[in-house]
Amino acid sequence: MDTDALPLIGRERVLGESREYLLQVAEGAGNCVVVEGPAGIGKSRLLQEVVAESHALGLGVITSQAVKLDKNTPLITLRSLFRSCHLFGPQLPAGPGLNTSTLWAVDQITELIAQQARKQPMLIALDDAHWADEATALALRVLVPALQSDGVLWYFTRRPYPIRGCAQEALDWLIGEGAQKRQLEPLSDDAVAQLCTRILGCKPDAATLSYAARSGGNPFLLREMLRGLPGDGLPVPPATLTPTFFDAVGERMQDLPEETRRALDAMTVFGRPFGVHEVAALLGRPAVELLGTVAMLVDAEVLVEQGAKLSFRHELIRDALYYRMPEPTRATLHQEAASVLAQHGRSATEQVKHLLLSGGGWMDVATVVKRAVQEIAPAAPNTGADLILRSLPLIDEGRPIRAELAAEAVRLLVLAGRPAEAIELGQRFRGGGLSQNTEAMLLLGLTEALHTVGEHSRVLEHTVLALPRAKSDSLARAELLAMHAHGLASLGDLEAASAAATNAVHVANRARTHGALVCGTGARSRVSLAQGDIPAAIRYATEAVRLGDRVGVVGRTRHPRLHLVAALTAADRLAEAEEELTKDEQDVAELETVWSQPPRYLCRAELLLAAGRLNDAAAEAEAGVLLTEQLSAKALAVPLLALRAVVSLRVDVQAAWKHLNQAQEIVETGRRRLPDLLVCARLLAEEAEGDPDKVRLELVEVLDRVKRSNALLVSAPERIPALVRVALRVDAREAAAQVVGSATELARRNPDVAVLLGAAKHGAGLLRRDVRALRSAVEHYRAGSRPVMLAQGLEDLAAAEADLGNLEKAAQLRIEAESGYVRCDAPLDAARVRGLLARTPNVQVQRRQNSRKTGWESLTRAELRVVRLVAEGLTNREVANRLYLSPHTVDSHLRHSFAKLGITSRVELARRVMMHDQPATHANT
Repeated sequence: MDTDALPLIGRERVLGESREYLLQVAEGAGNCVVVEGPAGIGKSRLLQEVVAESHALGLGVITSQAVKLDKNTPLITLRSLFRSCHLFGPQLPAGPGLNTSTLWAVDQITELIAQQARKQPMLIALDDAHWADEATALALRVLVPALQSDGVLWYFTRRPYPIRGCAQEALDWLIGEGAQKRQLEPLSDDAVAQLCTRILGCKPDAATLSYAARSGGNPFLLREMLRGLPGDGLPVPPATLTPTFFDAVGERMQDLPEETRRALDAMTVFGRPFGVHEVAALLGRPAVELLGTVAMLVDAEVLVEQGAKLSFRHELIRDALYYRMPEPTRATLHQEAASVLAQHGRSATEQVKHLLLSGGGWMDVATVVKRAVQEIAPAAPNTGADLILRSLPLIDEGRPIRAELAAEAVRLLVLAGRPAEAIELGQRFRGGGLSQNTEAMLLLGLTEALHTVGEHSRVLEHTVLALPRAKSDSLARAELLAMHAHGLASLGDLEAASAAATNAVHVANRARTHGALVCGTGARSRVSLAQGDIPAAIRYATEAVRLGDRVGVVGRTRHPRLHLVAALTAADRLAEAEEELTKDEQDVAELETVWSQPPRYLCRAELLLAAGRLNDAAAEAEAGVLLTEQLSAKALAVPLLALRAVVSLRVDVQAAWKHLNQAQEIVETGRRRLPDLLVCARLLAEEAEGDPDKVRLELVEVLDRVKRSNALLVSAPERIPALVRVALRVDAREAAAQVVGSATELARRNPDVAVLLGAAKHGAGLLRRDVRALRSAVEHYRAGSRPVMLAQGLEDLAAAEADLGNLEKAAQLRIEAESGYVRCDAPLDAARVRGLLARTPNVQVQRRQNSRKTGWESLTRAELRVVRLVAEGLTNREVANRLYLSPHTVDSHLRHSFAKLGITSRVELARRVMMHDQPATHANT
């Protein structure tokens, strides 16, 4: 009997909930559902009903099923999901685009889904999502949140642990972010009885029900057990009943000819849909001889057709047959499968799965693994690293290639955001008779891992150990010198860092190692910036970009434009910095260098902060933090959280401490060095709390860093007057004088940077109560591009003018300062100045928005710009292009706006905008 066509029994509650979600998405509200349960419990059957309901409601439907072998092929699950989708037609990215550029593909698919959802709400369903490949898992972490305000219902089914991997982690992350989790429990006794009646065609007696209870309420197991009943499905006494499901499957197969059983054994090793030719090659027989066997197995409902391929009707049948074979038999079949795939020129990625399951055999495991890693690592470093880790026990310890693979695994673990594992693996393989060059490569991977987690002292320890082992004028030596320079710069030893960076460039030139040359030149830019020489930093960064563009992928993957963006931002050339950052985004999309994404978000957030777009800066940092969670690379979130705290100090001090504590927890968990941005943010937060003893302690740490490096001041000149102000409030005049001295020297070395000149004058004016210096600071600020610094300068100048009795002038300056703070979305600063104005005679204070935290009036200027464009029908990417933001930042603004307005869809948002803006225009104000 075709029980797949039976009604869904015992699942009324979860099916009813799914109908509610479909009705909501039909109204434009997005959602995500994860249905969990063991194999055979009915997840796929439930999904069939959900798909049917979706069609009935007129939704667009995209559905697919992941298979076990997907885990070894980057992005194959996502490609399978969208490959046959008629909704997108020829617009869908396909072929090489999906294979080589995950981020580009995800961005394109996000945009296409958003456009389609505006026309027709959608169901996107993935069955057996736990088998999805790593790149697809990463994509889902981006796609689902990015489309949560669109009319899209994501519907995933999965098995529970112990099946592990990136896909399970991604689904857990989605649940943590608000996805609905629904557990399919075993069928009740009443449901089991109903199902028995439907399958057998008659009411079961007590003996049959007792036997059926041994299925544990699993519908598929129950159906297979009832299929094992003799007498055409009629109930029989329990003494003659088959005891278990696996035995029931085995007994069914005993009636098949021995030749058919041998073919069936061979089919079980594939673990995915397979072709008749593949089975024939494995058995060493002509394919035509197997056609009768295949027809018999299809008639017996063991196999089902999937286009030109075949698969087992259920994975449980395949598992029952596979695990009933003796282990040596399974290993031999996997070894033969690997051999056949090699003979037919199939990819190493396909071969390696069978090779690992065979325990090695006569094939060279190490060589095949090395080729497979080369195929998959660029798009899926996590999978590549795991592949090596699984293969290491199968490779003879005396073979040099074993250590070479371990060194590659260390590098891939770093790229995959697993630096702790990279460090452990690297330490385990150190020594042990490695060749000097292999050990140097291993140590290089270790230094990259340690650099990622902020262990700069240990970076230096390992580069010092590795450099004598690296051949002169070698790639390894050039790369190690560049890492050594970055480590020294991070610790403030700028003279030694400069020498190491220069040496790295010389060695890379002699070795003709383009990637190291770009990295070393970038290090020279970083060192120059930390030394306060902005023109040199721009010069070196420009050279690194030119080299990277000239040599192609190997140079551009180092993302030298990030160094150029930092230098241009320090020079207050914000428009040029934005242009270079946009070019780097294009590199990220093309080159698939996921590791560079969080630093790029930090660069953009700092750029927006400098431009006075505080809410946009906070949203960009928030999007970057979200991405670090999606990438499982929390260490990279620390500076982003610190920047969020800096912005929050102008809005909500308690929110600032929340971000700082989150960053502190990450630092302490990984035993990392506190980054400059976090140290400075903590000082400002303590100052806002008003505890002078804590402020003095934090101030000592900040000033110690200022002594060793100018990076803290040159990257954010607004810190100069802020530090002077903090020092004076705790009677630390010497500390204030130290900051002013450093700022004055920075201004002298960079006479063309107006904001640095202004910051030096600003700090000096505060220290000496010099109104002329403060006036000069304001004039310099007016020539620059930093409205928050201008507002701060105006506020301090106003106080100085008031002290001199120039009350009218002071009031005018405060009015301008308050207006500047409002434009920058700095409500606490604006309120402080309004308080001063309110106490000024004959000055009328402009009434501002109230401080409501919900409702239309609570939306910030940045959020209003976004929601009005979204209400016009623009997608997140279209809004991002219009406002010069990233799509993730637009999404962040939308999520905050939805929460404030108490809505869940773009349709509701459009209604709200119409209510509040008619007949107003849609100006972006």
